[in-house]
Amino acid sequence: KGRNYLKKIFEKEKDFSINSSDSMSLLIDLKSKNKMNYFSKKLELRKIYTKKIIFSTSLKNHYCIRITLGPIDMMKKFFMEFTAINHVYKKI
Repeated sequence: KGRNYLKKIFEKEKDFSINSSDSMSLLIDLKSKNKMNYFSKKLELRKIYTKKIIFSTSLKNHYCIRITLGPIDMMKKFFMEFTAINHVYKKI
């Protein structure tokens, strides 16, 4: 249920894209290395641990963070923190 909740919310976001399979994690493409590092650092300060993943396709590089999925209430907390970080990042 947490997966479906986050997928629905991130589909509305224009600043990010997600890569989701049926695994217990979700890749959020932040589209730049600086943004990936910034988000990873800020989430870690909030005790939300992610893994940075960089991969290339024939068209472009993808700078992602991977999060492990959980219950809806945990995913709501993650999304609130994530959007707060994004709000600050846009002002930089």
